[in-house]
Amino acid sequence: MKLSVVIPVYNENASIGELVRRVRAAPVDKEIILVDDCSTDGTRDTLQALASAGDLTILYHDRNRGKGAALRTGIAAARGIALAAGKPAVGLSTLAAFAAPFIAADDSLPVVAAIDARHDHVYLQVFGPGGRTVVSPRVTPLREALRVSTSGAPRIVGTAAGKLAAAWPASERAPSAVEQRAAPRIDWVARLGAAATDTDTPPKPLYLRAADAHPQDAVQLARR
Repeated sequence: MKLSVVIPVYNENASIGELVRRVRAAPVDKEIILVDDCSTDGTRDTLQALASAGDLTILYHDRNRGKGAALRTGIAAARGIALAAGKPAVGLSTLAAFAAPFIAADDSLPVVAAIDARHDHVYLQVFGPGGRTVVSPRVTPLREALRVSTSGAPRIVGTAAGKLAAAWPASERAPSAVEQRAAPRIDWVARLGAAATDTDTPPKPLYLRAADAHPQDAVQLARR
């Protein structure tokens, strides 16, 4: 099985080289697909230099379309590569990938996967005994996230793990583990992909929040 790593990029010239280096170093069979969303800070030149090694697929948007559009472009490319190779393409969520190593180590304790959504909100999924989902993926205020997460001394992981732990109610049992991580372990992403049973549903982005921008329809031009 080959892991497709789709990376949306916009004005990341200062960090994209290190990011690609870390992904390249991951000990799994993978393809790396970068989608530049019309960067203006020199990122494109850096991507072209990185591509000289021949192990990257780099796609370019001709205008800035947003992270969601960049993800869709990258996923479409990954599906095309899988189709050409005659292999299934499966999608995985970041929240599930964060939780996977904890569930594998001990599935008797709950796991809270949390990603910082800013403005005192988090992307959240809670897993109970056996790894079953007890709180489905959602974006929620920090206070509500605490309300649904505090039972059973859970393990907390993700970019918002520290934020949840810092706000943990004193009246509740403390989390049994707190792991602040910037990203899931890539080897566990690969393991989840290899274990996936639904290989017929095309992968697609998991949208937990509505788009920040909406088409303006207060004034419309008449069609000719």
